[in-house]
Amino acid sequence: MSSAAEVQSHLYVALDQHYVDQAQFREIYDQANKIAMIISGLVKYLRTKNGLKINVVAKMSKAAEGSTGQNRHDKPNGPNSRNRRD
Repeated sequence: MSSAAEVQSHLYVALDQHYVDQAQFREIYDQANKIAMIISGLVKYLRTKNGLKINVVAKMSKAAEGSTGQNRHDKPNGPNSRNRRD
């Protein structure tokens, strides 16, 4: 699910809870659609730039893992780790 779709989902809750009125809902919902289209166009451009296929999502997830190459689900390799080799 994209971030724009998540915003739209939360907008329905905000409308149901009367945090926003119908006009505010429609304006923000439409803005989220426009942003989603802009982001989609940017991703498409980046994937095809200079004839190269770039997997933006994979690059972003690698960056999120950090320089160690471990993500938050990997087991640590500290002194109390079961995979320790002595």
